[in-house]
Amino acid sequence: MRGSVTFHFCVCLIFIIAAASSVYADNAGSTAAFTRGGFVGARYIAFGHAGEAVADDVYSVYWNPAGLSQLSSRNTKSPEEIRERVERGDISGITEEDVVSYTDSNKRFSMQLGISAARIDIERNALFAGVAMSMFDGVLGIGNYSILSRGIDEYDESGNKTGSGNYTGSVFFVSYAIPFGPASVGVSLKGLYEGISDTQFIGGGFDVGVQSELLPFLKVGCVAQDIGTGLYPAKGENLKKKYRFASPTLRASAAIASRNSDFSVGVGVVRHIEQDNFELNIGGRYDPTDSISLSAGFSGKDLSAGGGGKFKYFEAWYVFSFDHVGMGYNHNVSITVIY
Repeated sequence: MRGSVTFHFCVCLIFIIAAASSVYADNAGSTAAFTRGGFVGARYIAFGHAGEAVADDVYSVYWNPAGLSQLSSRNTKSPEEIRERVERGDISGITEEDVVSYTDSNKRFSMQLGISAARIDIERNALFAGVAMSMFDGVLGIGNYSILSRGIDEYDESGNKTGSGNYTGSVFFVSYAIPFGPASVGVSLKGLYEGISDTQFIGGGFDVGVQSELLPFLKVGCVAQDIGTGLYPAKGENLKKKYRFASPTLRASAAIASRNSDFSVGVGVVRHIEQDNFELNIGGRYDPTDSISLSAGFSGKDLSAGGGGKFKYFEAWYVFSFDHVGMGYNHNVSITVIY
């Protein structure tokens, strides 16, 4: 049943993307490409950007909105696991919170805050700030992801330098996730802004994703990003007043990790509709203790590695990664707080 629901939903997403690609083909390209940066949540960058299946915190707003629903039961053991342990006489590691979660339908999650900052090698900075909270039968997430670059050289049509300017690309997310049978489904509505010196663009779009635990050790997730996304010139000279569509992206990943295992491995694929090639993402994670995690992965051919730690209601991560554009290094730090 779990596999059937997730499979059919992923097929629907593929058809959405396929239909969108024919609509946007004439305008496909780099419009609103800043939405693809991926400098959000050091834990997922360290995991090789294969976060669609494992996203389970406020950064799910970016990686897979369906993952927000995992916050409602995060850090508690499933009823099936508790039952199996009791039947074989192994009650070690079962906490009072696990028992309460097993016998009471009340959710212990209330709110989570997250901040992620990145120093990108090619003289850019990225920042994400978001909040997730319980609402009705699901979880609501709100966040903003921005790419900032200052002191960009500007040239005229003859190639002469005319000065320098600043660049800003921002995405504002309003996301919501609910359980859908054995799976979780999420949607993100997005507002976009892009500014280059005195030229400004605005736009919108949405993402839709699904996430499911097919087996106790296997999780899958898929996301259709930038559906209907595009930009319209709001300020600037000699700009054609036309809404320019961005090209959608299809992302999917699978992760293997049992609830009692210290290791997890994830593999993901990314397809930008306007491109012929797929991008392969691979990540691995090792938890030597309950409060310390180490992770490494490849996004395409770019290596990333980092680590994080938990202390009560706080979690912090750091990761460095190679920059295939600037041929240097990127640094990302993220902090989350859960109430």
